[in-house]
Amino acid sequence: NVPDMKKKKNTEEYVKFCNAYITGWDDARFAFLQGTRTYCPPRLTVKEMSVIFFDYLATHKEARTLPAAEALMLAFKDKWPCH
Repeated sequence: NVPDMKKKKNTEEYVKFCNAYITGWDDARFAFLQGTRTYCPPRLTVKEMSVIFFDYLATHKEARTLPAAEALMLAFKDKWPCH
């Protein structure tokens, strides 16, 4: 539901895919960083992460052309500029 983006007929399927991707991305990042979190607050639901990501895409059109993992990290760094 990002503004200025064409809405697909099977939006619910895309939502499931996006949430699964974000969950996998977050789990992999947690594993590779040996348990550390790189954004704050440390406990977020996948739905909350999705909202932050899509809000970022809505306001940063250039991020729409980046690989998903890179765009996710930029969105979270923008939301929580912590280490």
